[in-house]
Amino acid sequence: MLKTNSKDEISLDQNVTNFMEAAKVWNKEVFGDIHLKKNRILARLNGISLKLGFEVNPFLEDLQTELWKELEAIFIQEEILWKQCSRCKWIYYGDRNTSYFHNLATARRRRNRVTMLKNQHGDWIDDTFQLQQLGMNHFLSLYADDQPYEKLVASGLFPTWTSEEVGRLDRMVAVKEVSAAIFSMGAWKAPGPDGLPPMFYQSNWDGAL
Repeated sequence: MLKTNSKDEISLDQNVTNFMEAAKVWNKEVFGDIHLKKNRILARLNGISLKLGFEVNPFLEDLQTELWKELEAIFIQEEILWKQCSRCKWIYYGDRNTSYFHNLATARRRRNRVTMLKNQHGDWIDDTFQLQQLGMNHFLSLYADDQPYEKLVASGLFPTWTSEEVGRLDRMVAVKEVSAAIFSMGAWKAPGPDGLPPMFYQSNWDGAL
């Protein structure tokens, strides 16, 4: 359970839901539509380029430079947005039996199909019946009981734990350990159930403590 400043207990699921709703409002009212911004700037730049083709205008040249800088920042934001969207779709649809992922598995299975095997004489076999017999004979000989073997004695092969090491298993997880795990992850790796990539926690780690 998480606690707010008013000391009211709120479940993790409710906190995630509240965050998602607030993020939607922020995206619409503060961050804005990236694609709409990009199209507006491109239209303005196109108009400025046509205007400068007929006359020299220092004001339009300065405005063009500023718009190019703004457009470059939007391109970076758009790249991050598409990267996050692709990750979220894999998380959301990855375990579903959709036709898209079924086709991916089918294509991979076709690539991994065995069409020929080499027999004990070094000859390549492509006949279906002979391939079946070759595979069956291989595993029959592999698991045959007439092969001599020695019983494995495992005593003394594995290290034993001290009482102090066993006691460490019951201790609480330290904040330092959580921090090391968070910062060892790739910044834009696949997000968790909350839809947030590791970059979100890495960039806000100091403020959360």
